[in-house]
Amino acid sequence: MSVTLDQKLASLPDKPGIYQLKNRHKDIIYIGKARNLKKRVRSYFQPRDLLDPKTTVLVSHVDDLDWIVTDTEVEALILEANLVRKHQPRYNINLKDDKRYPHIKITAEPYPRLLVVRRPQNDGGRYFGPYTSVKSMRKTLNFLAKVFQIRDCTPALPRKACINLQMHRCLGPCIDRVSRAEYLSNVNGLILFLEGKNKDLLAQLRARMLRHSKEQNYEAAAQMKRMIEDIEKTLIRQKMDLNDSLDMDIVNYAAVENKYCFVTFQIREGLLVGRHHYFVSGSTAEDTPQVLSAFLKQYYIDSTVLPSEVLIPQSVEDEAVLTLWLSQKAGHTVQILHIPKEKKSQLLKLAGQNAKLLLDEKLVSAQNMSGQTLTLLQQVKQDLSLKKIPLRIEGYDISNIQGRDAVGAMVCFVNGKPEKSQYRHFKIKTVSGMNDFAMLQEILTRRLKRIRQESSPAPDLILIDGGKGQLSAAVEILERYSLALGIVGLAKRLEEIYFPDRSNPLLLSTGSPTLQLLQRVRNEVHRFALSYHRKLRQNHYKTSQLDGIGKLGPVRKRRLLQKFGTVADIKKASAEELMQVLGIQPLLARNIYKTLHTPSA
Repeated sequence: MSVTLDQKLASLPDKPGIYQLKNRHKDIIYIGKARNLKKRVRSYFQPRDLLDPKTTVLVSHVDDLDWIVTDTEVEALILEANLVRKHQPRYNINLKDDKRYPHIKITAEPYPRLLVVRRPQNDGGRYFGPYTSVKSMRKTLNFLAKVFQIRDCTPALPRKACINLQMHRCLGPCIDRVSRAEYLSNVNGLILFLEGKNKDLLAQLRARMLRHSKEQNYEAAAQMKRMIEDIEKTLIRQKMDLNDSLDMDIVNYAAVENKYCFVTFQIREGLLVGRHHYFVSGSTAEDTPQVLSAFLKQYYIDSTVLPSEVLIPQSVEDEAVLTLWLSQKAGHTVQILHIPKEKKSQLLKLAGQNAKLLLDEKLVSAQNMSGQTLTLLQQVKQDLSLKKIPLRIEGYDISNIQGRDAVGAMVCFVNGKPEKSQYRHFKIKTVSGMNDFAMLQEILTRRLKRIRQESSPAPDLILIDGGKGQLSAAVEILERYSLALGIVGLAKRLEEIYFPDRSNPLLLSTGSPTLQLLQRVRNEVHRFALSYHRKLRQNHYKTSQLDGIGKLGPVRKRRLLQKFGTVADIKKASAEELMQVLGIQPLLARNIYKTLHTPSA
């Protein structure tokens, strides 16, 4: 820890604010908020054995810090969300492509326009979104253009008709086909629709229809009637079996390691008016509740329309300040709920299921695998009750002869195929004698240390060549490192699949694609370990105490080692036995015997 950092830690104030942790290059690597800056920031710099592994990694890179004091914790929350978006620090969550998702914009002009924009601006316009599905947004735009007929042309009125007027997708303010008051009434109706205030919208449209009818403006009245019918048809398609007054956002997620997918449902007046998903990269410094909290801040920072309730799957640490912030932003009370009942619980579960499917699809598409391979790996996931699709499988095995020349091996299958550049050999260093369990634990320990130190990809599934004993030895190492990885053992006798949490093994049919893939991995790691073991033994043949004995060439030396196994066993043989094996003259046999039995030998 630098002297500067020590001094800054000592001068931290007892006030709310945000803090920025920096590395030795002065890059911001983490931004957080605090009710009390002194207590929060100092909590990072405890003895390392009191920190969780994620925080330990973060702190190991911290060389400097800055902070900004705010009047309230809500102000700190807003500042934190804006700075995280601006700087995108490595150890904060990153809302993927946040600024690139399109929004629907209604401009602040005398005759407002309906536009699609990528980056909301503080220009007085009304923004709705973001829309994570461009297809869904375009469908919504077509509906809005047909019903409300708001212009989308140049900022200034062009003073000439365009094709949109002929297609009944614009009211024609450019040629004075509509009064400004009537045009703005349609704009207000459009805003009500996008806000989900459909009861108010329909009431206004019916009032306008009656007014036009009384004024004998039957064409305008007919247009209002068509608008009402189109909107009601859309609302019927959106209708869910919910309370008509329900005004809620539902937020749920799925996670694989530090990758998250969040799905949001927007329900207004009992109607599902929006459904979006976001891919988020978590960080080694955050736990899931913190990621959920950070997502809510990023999600609502630009929102102009907020519900009365936000339903989330679990509580978050700063729930009180989030609730206060959302209520202030909305101008009405916003409740954060996480104990749903009945139909709300079903919707929360449905959002989570959507998130899981979307995340699986995202991870798989990133691997560029075929549909056939995906089907196979999904079957493996199902058969082995894994939490995620095993895109990366690592197999481990030990090879030795009575403890001599002991080696370990790891093979790696990515997307169901061998990835030979990822294969690894291990010379056993800490275990002597015949103890396969301890040897397996040694190579797993070395591999898991490397995963931690180098942030190399962790396996989705570990396959151990062996039964319950080997599996238990491996699980002990995983628990020591607090790693929740999928792991099974495959025993050769009956091809039984052993699990850490089951007493009885799983027996799959010989034609099972899952079993066949596991056998491929097991056979490959066995071959890889055995080939390395043989290589070491052959190296021993090439250089041994037999070297330098006159007239004992490589052929006869190899014949001796193949017959007796080791130099120690050759020593036990008599000169007559050596002569018999080699078919050599007594003089050479006695010379070999004498050389091996001299003190220097």
